[in-house]
Amino acid sequence: MKSLLRILPLFLILLSACTKENTASHTRKNPVEVAPIVEKRVFDYQPAKPINGQLNAVIELGALGLNYFIIKIDQNARWTLEKQNFGKSNIIYGGSKVGQIISDVQNFQKSIINYGVRAENIHLVISSSVPENQVEELVSELAKLSIKIEVVDSEKEAEYALIATIPKEFAKESFLVDVGSGSTKISCMNSRDTSTLKIPGSKYFL
Repeated sequence: MKSLLRILPLFLILLSACTKENTASHTRKNPVEVAPIVEKRVFDYQPAKPINGQLNAVIELGALGLNYFIIKIDQNARWTLEKQNFGKSNIIYGGSKVGQIISDVQNFQKSIINYGVRAENIHLVISSSVPENQVEELVSELAKLSIKIEVVDSEKEAEYALIATIPKEFAKESFLVDVGSGSTKISCMNSRDTSTLKIPGSKYFL
């Protein structure tokens, strides 16, 4: 009996050690998977506001739309959108005649001047999506409104969109997709140049 009592503690110690070893071995073979902690990132970029900015306006004539945008911009190209207005040209459908477009542009021009934009700071941009056979007639008639006119091709249009939309801090790691009625333009920065690609637009038929 005394011998049994002497052996019993030793047996319990050995049993405890074996149990711990088996548990550790089992843990090594079947590790508990811990789900990774995913940190939610928020794009909280706030562009710098213009300092002593001036009002400028752009009237955009596209294959489907006729819109204008008034911005306040400073010498460092920091800008804020002050006002916008959206209309239709319906050129792509042959719905609007040159006379109607001229009248609509003239009304936009008056509204922009009434907002406080100087006449020399109003620019009219004719999109690359406007058919070439109509551009010449439009430019000839629009020139009578004493407004700065620029006819842009798809590459220049994509470049302007990239510069105006993407902050300089993100230019090297971003790209822009401009989905238009007549064409879609994709642009990105390639070293110091702008790479562009033109593909079909969103309107094909009525």
